[in-house]
Amino acid sequence: MNRISIIIKKYLDENHQSIEMFSNACGIGRGALRRIVYGNKMISIEQLDRITDALEMPVGTLYESYCEDCMTCNRGWKWLRPLFLRCDELELYNDLRKISRIIMQNSKFIQGTFEIAESFFDQDKHNSATILFESIVDVDKGSHFERLAISHYRLFKIVLYHNFGSPYVAHRFIPFRARLPEAYALDGLMLLTENFAALERWEDVEKYAEEMHLLAYDIYQSKLKNTKKFRNSLRHPLVYYYGRALLLKSIAYEYQGMYKECMRCITGYVDLSWFEGLNDEGRNEVERLSLFARGNMLCVQVKMGDQEVIPEYASFLRENPQEIVAGLITMLISANEYHYSIDQTLQLFSIESIKSIDFVDIDNSESYYKKFFSRHRFCKFFYHYAEYCFVRGHYQEGIRNILLSLEVAIEMKNNRIMVLCMTWFEKYREHASLEQTEVYDLLCKGVQNNTHEERPESLESFWNFLMSTL
Repeated sequence: MNRISIIIKKYLDENHQSIEMFSNACGIGRGALRRIVYGNKMISIEQLDRITDALEMPVGTLYESYCEDCMTCNRGWKWLRPLFLRCDELELYNDLRKISRIIMQNSKFIQGTFEIAESFFDQDKHNSATILFESIVDVDKGSHFERLAISHYRLFKIVLYHNFGSPYVAHRFIPFRARLPEAYALDGLMLLTENFAALERWEDVEKYAEEMHLLAYDIYQSKLKNTKKFRNSLRHPLVYYYGRALLLKSIAYEYQGMYKECMRCITGYVDLSWFEGLNDEGRNEVERLSLFARGNMLCVQVKMGDQEVIPEYASFLRENPQEIVAGLITMLISANEYHYSIDQTLQLFSIESIKSIDFVDIDNSESYYKKFFSRHRFCKFFYHYAEYCFVRGHYQEGIRNILLSLEVAIEMKNNRIMVLCMTWFEKYREHASLEQTEVYDLLCKGVQNNTHEERPESLESFWNFLMSTL
């Protein structure tokens, strides 16, 4: 007798009910119910839910017992798959975790579990997908390298979707990146590089951008005769990964002050029209990269203190308004470092409109990684503009902007910029108005709350924390 049968029979005995009475309660025919109770007949999930309700138990209470019965009776995947789907439908994530652990005891069910996890991932059902991928990586230790690597890759993507810029998850994915199919490997390296860029770990950005560049070029060489077929398996044209790798590498050099190396990288993506097999999307990407190269060359020249190119750079920014904030940050950094004025240039742009940006609109309109970099960009603009104002004795304006930067830094949990902002405010506290001091004190409570958040002791504890917030 299986577990479900035992539970029903016990209920009938304790409550002095007959099969007929229970049949009326659960809506299952007497003959079918008798075979379930006394004949070990397997039941569907729909029937199980009816029986659970008739037993006066919460829905899902018997799912673990049902799963164990399926395993004991050596039932196939057609009985287990609906159980996964039902747990997801009802958001019974603890039950899903329990039954996935039971099922993973039989290796023949790993592939089916993986396929359902992929389906959940494609539907943005991240909670359920996470549970199943985690159960796979716990047991699939090298028996199927590609499946294991893809599971780690999916988990990495899910974490970044909800917590982009996390310092805790990259190293879990890194050992498996080389085992991914080439199409996934390029996207994995892109995410890895962007996440390290968010953390401003420029040596890591340089390392993984170079790895992505070499992989993209190797694929280009090996697939040159069959480009169309392979390109369709990528999320983006192959030229996207090749050019973006060089772009990210040039940014890493720029922020490390390695301007000659940066310029050399920029020349690598200024004109990629030689790339064979380009479709319309690929040609558009080539044009975008050429535009980025032009702007980045001017950016590097400005950072090196070349004031003569500022009018040309300002014209470029006005032609490409999406680059204005980044360009102003570059000019402010240069002006602060080399002690010159850019007041006339700043008058060309609407500084007040930048300071009144609505971050809710950013959150609603952009993808997760663009959200992060947009907020980071504005945070840096407010900070460097504040420094520019302080140096020129515009204390009220400087304090106003340092408070804006501090507010965004707190929202982003960027401790480094928080400390820098607080240092500037304390230096010029005597020039702050009463209202600005009150705002600062209020923001400091947010800083305190951030410092009280415990750093996870391990990736597992971090993952458990993230799952609790999904």
